[in-house]
Amino acid sequence: MMVDLLDYLYSSTANKVPFFKKIRLYSALRFIIRTVANNFIPVYFKLTKGNKKYSLKNYPEKSNGVIVSLTSFPKRINRLWIVIETILRQTLPPKKIILWLSADQFSDMKQLPASLLAQQERGLEIRIMPNDLRSHKKYYYALTEYPDHDIVLIDDDIFYRSTMIEDMRKYADVNPQCVIAQFGKTMLWNDLDKLKPYVSWPLVITETKPRDDIFFGTGGGVLINKRHLSGDALNKDLFIELAPTADDVWINAMCRLQGTKVVKTKYYSYHLPVLSPNDSTLFDVNESLNDITITAVNAHYVSNNAGVFDKK
Repeated sequence: MMVDLLDYLYSSTANKVPFFKKIRLYSALRFIIRTVANNFIPVYFKLTKGNKKYSLKNYPEKSNGVIVSLTSFPKRINRLWIVIETILRQTLPPKKIILWLSADQFSDMKQLPASLLAQQERGLEIRIMPNDLRSHKKYYYALTEYPDHDIVLIDDDIFYRSTMIEDMRKYADVNPQCVIAQFGKTMLWNDLDKLKPYVSWPLVITETKPRDDIFFGTGGGVLINKRHLSGDALNKDLFIELAPTADDVWINAMCRLQGTKVVKTKYYSYHLPVLSPNDSTLFDVNESLNDITITAVNAHYVSNNAGVFDKK
């Protein structure tokens, strides 16, 4: 599949050779691959969308019971259909794909692009919810309405390879007690067992066994279940107070409170992005505020003089 090939090529540009990094060869290659992907993959999707195998409704018997959940906002909504296409074309299709939107940003379906509305005929569910829980919409409503299902959380700006759900399902079958993540960092602590700054944590590149020192990123693709989380996970007043823009910090904290470990899959990706004009992402905001949010959550959940993010 075209997405799989370009994702592989994009991820292969990891800065392996210092000289090539110095002359910015890798950056140039990533720019070229991003440009090719964002210009040619949408055309391919439009030409092939009529194929019945790319509809959840035509093959319900293939569903593995997983529900894919995501959210979005106005600056990305016009290109979101591309992300949805990558999920409709999974080798192991999900039971549902649910897009949760805020009524504060989208008062009704008429505000949504035709490309997205058309995908409802092939299995996409669009739910406009009152208020705005920001990025927390990604998991909050799905875990509330489907507490017994495995939920795959994704972002609204990434080309996801076709085997993503199938791979994570295999890991979950072996490790049902664990969160299955495609992206994560190894948390580092100082001599006082306090977390070092987020920016210093190294990426987890290879496959892992269950570990309690992995901080996973939901946007990279995560399979999670309500049983993995502390009872406070769906306390919206609390997560809006402590982690209003950092859903990843909150979800990781809820896993640590529950004693849930994380398995990182063998897959590694640079996350080939779906580009949107005038996009303003939450990534940079969360990068800069992660340490502040972790400190706030840590201070709230203290037991035996140790916070939830302190070294166990």
